[in-house]
Amino acid sequence: MTNAGEAAFGRLLSGRTILLLEDEEAFAAPICAALNGFGVARVDRVQRGEEACAAAAASRYDVLLLDRLNPGLDGLEALRAIREGGGPSARTPALLVTSVGDERARIDGLAGGADDYVPKPVNEIELVARIAAQLRRADWREDATPPARDGHLINGPLSVSVAERVATMSGAPLTLQAKSFDLLVQLMIAKGRPLTKSMLFERCWPHWSFLPEGWEATIYKGIDRLRLALAPHERDVPAQFQPLIVNVRAQGYMLRDLSALVAE
Repeated sequence: MTNAGEAAFGRLLSGRTILLLEDEEAFAAPICAALNGFGVARVDRVQRGEEACAAAAASRYDVLLLDRLNPGLDGLEALRAIREGGGPSARTPALLVTSVGDERARIDGLAGGADDYVPKPVNEIELVARIAAQLRRADWREDATPPARDGHLINGPLSVSVAERVATMSGAPLTLQAKSFDLLVQLMIAKGRPLTKSMLFERCWPHWSFLPEGWEATIYKGIDRLRLALAPHERDVPAQFQPLIVNVRAQGYMLRDLSALVAE
């Protein structure tokens, strides 16, 4: 795999949490090592389907990796229970990774709630690639439509009219370059949650079908210009909300959630 491919997977997997249902140590160990090598923050491994259901009901995972054949509850039965349970991981992308790989089993797995069906044996890097593909699709779906109020995005004293391309802070207009405005819109949509640099590039430069050379520098410049535009207005918010845009280690950028503040 090329360095570019490794970097792309790393951007998507960095900081993520994964639930792994696998009772065979010989398979689980290299998968965990590969995931950790690409920056996954935590892999919670369980060996029984019932344990997977309990873990998914208690925590929100970014990906579920489930073997079909385990002691106790079958991996597909566990996935159905997770989907129907409505817990924090009920809509999490799920991959069934199993030696039960005939056509009927694959159809049943996908019909039963899996987003991908990966027959064993599988190369660890291919599995990482499949996981990255699911994460990319999930990122694209998340907040695809801005939650609008009277055609505006509201975050405490910060207001953005997407259609009119006007942004204000406590009623004062912000002077923003075009791409800084686009970046602000995406950060407003995700307020309180980090967006990776690749997510920002894909959403704000949608005409690119790949990440061109120097794309990260483009993001840095856009964020810097946005921060400069916001800086004079930061005195309008309490100190604990400053700076308005923060770097989130290994994840990207986040606009603070100002919803608790009353817009003036």
